Amino acid sequence: MEVSLYIPCFNAAETLPFCLEAALRQSLQPKEILVVDDGSTDETFKVASLYPVRIIRHPRNKGLSAARNTALKELNAEYVASADADCILHPLWLEKLTQRLKDPVVAGAGGRLKESYAWSVFDIWRGRHMKQDWGEELCAPEFLFGSNTVFRREVLLEAGLYNENLGSNYEDVDICRRLKSNGYTLVYEPHAYADHLRCDDLLSLFNTYWNWHRAYYEDQQYYSDTGRFLYKIQDNFGLANRLLGEDYQGGNHLLLYLDFLLAFHHSFRDLRFFIAEANRLPADTGLSSGWLSFLDLDFFYHFCRKRRDYSTLMPRSCAFLHNFFALQLVTGKALQQRFESDFARMVCRHLLFSVMGIKDAQLARKVMNVALANRRWEDLFQKGHPYLLKEFLQESLKGLEVWLRHLTERFIGIEHKLMLSAQTVEQICLF
Repeated sequence: MEVSLYIPCFNAAETLPFCLEAALRQSLQPKEILVVDDGSTDETFKVASLYPVRIIRHPRNKGLSAARNTALKELNAEYVASADADCILHPLWLEKLTQRLKDPVVAGAGGRLKESYAWSVFDIWRGRHMKQDWGEELCAPEFLFGSNTVFRREVLLEAGLYNENLGSNYEDVDICRRLKSNGYTLVYEPHAYADHLRCDDLLSLFNTYWNWHRAYYEDQQYYSDTGRFLYKIQDNFGLANRLLGEDYQGGNHLLLYLDFLLAFHHSFRDLRFFIAEANRLPADTGLSSGWLSFLDLDFFYHFCRKRRDYSTLMPRSCAFLHNFFALQLVTGKALQQRFESDFARMVCRHLLFSVMGIKDAQLARKVMNVALANRRWEDLFQKGHPYLLKEFLQESLKGLEVWLRHLTERFIGIEHKLMLSAQTVEQICLF
């Protein structure tokens, strides 16, 4: 059986040596090992050059789908295996997967991905809620996770290769669905496994999770109009509620705050994407623009109190920032009424970081001080504003109030447990 292996890489210099050394130790040696460097800006190319592999470099980052297609066009073996650059393949990995491809109706086989790290609450959460395997039993899965697979090259070519419009997420689900629609089956082999060398922080964890699912919601037209978009916001609270229930009942109380925070993070990421699509303009999420948008919103709240509509001095690229801070202002009191005083401030700090990569405790503190002042921020719903999406703000506030009431009625002592979990996240984030 002739098998070639490719490893798509983007800024993978730290983990690539472990991946390549494991690939070279396979009991079934691949005909060729190809590294596709997808526009890395670190030492990925230099590291790969130390090993007996072929390297192809993209001049810029094109995304995982494009890297996969480059490999499939370059390799000519009957079977093509792939492994993510942060995976250590077990020595029998390739041998065990290829044994599952003897039936010509089987298009591909995938192995199990085991998490190597559980050092932080973020890695523990990923290991519980972002598993990339189908359990401990051999099965015919809905799709194969892209981290470690072997496919018949010809069937991938027949299916039209990977959809490069999907970038670096959902491409594995999409290609598997097309293969199955062409009459092929898939096999999951749990005894062919790889160890996952990934460590997350709050920013990488939540944004990876959101990106995993964005393509599905985009395909289902959830960003096409305001009505569909608001259904997505409701779905975010439903997802967070399900995860929180699982972790509460399972005794994983350390994870409760991340489950809770996810509802807000995903809603803001959805809003950012929705506004960018509607305006055909990327959202400005810089620190200086964040301060200016917040101060602009606060200033015109006072300046226009006796006017019919609010004004702004900020450009349209700051529309997302205005909505971000507006929701922080209107939900601050709702959170304070249910939790200890610093909880709302931690939520604001963690959302600034996880949604926009902003680490500024002073900005978060200022926003919450203003939010908790004796002001009617609900007036933002009553007047017009060139950037604020009133339906989004109203639906989010309503959803939060209903959800908080539901949580405290359903889960005994949830407020205290959420506070303890939030403090753990705060200590790791080191704001």
